Amino acid sequence: MGNGEKSKVQPEYKSKLFKLKEWLTVPEAARHLSNLFGEAVSEADVLRLALDGHLKLSVNFVNHAKAKRGGRFRPFNEWEKDFRSKCSWENLEAIIGPKNTVAFHIPGYDFVYYTGKPSELNGLDEWDKSKLKNLKIDFLGDFSSEQQTALLTSVVEMAIEIHKNKSERFEGKVPPSTTYFQEGLRSIEGVWDLPLLGGERIDIEYKYQQLTDGPDVTLTSMDGTFVETQDGQVWALQEKLDKEFLENQYGEDWIKKSLDWYAETLKKKISNNEIDAAEAKKLLEQRKQNLNKPINHSDYYYPAGGLPDDSVLVVRTSALLTLHERVNEEHAGARSSNTLTPSERKSLIKMVFAMAVDCYGYDPNDKKSPVTQDIIAAVSKADMSISADTVRKWLREGATLSQDDF
Repeated sequence: MGNGEKSKVQPEYKSKLFKLKEWLTVPEAARHLSNLFGEAVSEADVLRLALDGHLKLSVNFVNHAKAKRGGRFRPFNEWEKDFRSKCSWENLEAIIGPKNTVAFHIPGYDFVYYTGKPSELNGLDEWDKSKLKNLKIDFLGDFSSEQQTALLTSVVEMAIEIHKNKSERFEGKVPPSTTYFQEGLRSIEGVWDLPLLGGERIDIEYKYQQLTDGPDVTLTSMDGTFVETQDGQVWALQEKLDKEFLENQYGEDWIKKSLDWYAETLKKKISNNEIDAAEAKKLLEQRKQNLNKPINHSDYYYPAGGLPDDSVLVVRTSALLTLHERVNEEHAGARSSNTLTPSERKSLIKMVFAMAVDCYGYDPNDKKSPVTQDIIAAVSKADMSISADTVRKWLREGATLSQDDF
């Protein structure tokens, strides 16, 4: 941020237009923060605040985008409990690691345990479940039951430590796996938040370095590019394969050659009495249907390397309010937890939670509760403002108090 004459955080911004808008562009957000803080805030400052985890950045898909749905961010304690419950040699699946070595993973999690032990299998065997099962049996055969338990414990603790460190970047939440997106291809539009997990983070870093005359960013994302909903559901952006590539790989000539080769393979199977003519005809027809799938089928898409060129970076007004509240708290010298005694703080949370339940019918088990927006509306009527994140934070904390606390 620039060195303006005013160092004091200014009173809350009263713009009526700001209250009506759901989001601002990055230049608009920079001007808004400049007015709010009484000092110069640049577009680069806005991007840096996002990269450092102080401000949630979003993207507007002007012409829509393609994406696949994945998992959600989860509190670390919840993630750890679930992960431990699934960690057993029975659930660990063997895979082919670098240089054809033995490795293990649990489906649905990004963590991979690389043993470094050579394997007789290669990449062509990675889909053969029976060979992979035998690979695990052979690996474990070198260890006693006690050694297997000790090794599993070591692997689990290593994975938990890695994810705990990762959660510290995301306010104590563990991001979902970036490799398991089981849902079909969807078209998405409008404003989506950026979790800064993959290619989208590199894109923002690239723009920041450009604005500050920094070095070229040469990093690439191997995981993909991600966006998320406001409730933490993560989606992986997809790009369509190049038209020329598709024509070369899936054009009429290629389809004909593929069918001819498959027909010859089926003839050999018939002559070897592996299948009969009727089954061969059925298999050939299935192959033909698969090769003639529509060009926009999800198989013709791959994980995007970055955000679309026609997308626009934006900042939700609610995210700006959250940042404003944090800065105000720090400017005052401490957060409320440091200025109140534990007893006073618990009493305040009790009052807020009790009023939410009694006056607004708040139910902490209702994931789609409208109470957050009702409270925001009530605060707005008093000519004040509060972010949805702040309301949810205190309601969640109130819900965690036990009956004995009341």
